[in-house]
Amino acid sequence: MGGKTIKVLSWRIRKQQERNTVYKIRNSKKQNICTKLEDIQQAFELYYKDLYTQPATVDTITMESFFKDLPSVGEHQNVQLIVETSAEKLDRDR
Repeated sequence: MGGKTIKVLSWRIRKQQERNTVYKIRNSKKQNICTKLEDIQQAFELYYKDLYTQPATVDTITMESFFKDLPSVGEHQNVQLIVETSAEKLDRDR
């Protein structure tokens, strides 16, 4: 019985690995399809390196206009937000 169980488990693991394996991917820099393992790994590395790299310059005018248009919390609203709430009050408000 043990041999059959191992075969079934082995088959399931192989199937799961097949589903999770990337066989080809488009390189975002070169716009070509990569099928070799090394090229696929390099394409992933380049993609995430570009994704998480900060831009060299910051557009301060765009940032200022974005922050200027955001609503702000007034003093009264701030006091209401930071006040401690008891479990009884939460139960009553349901």
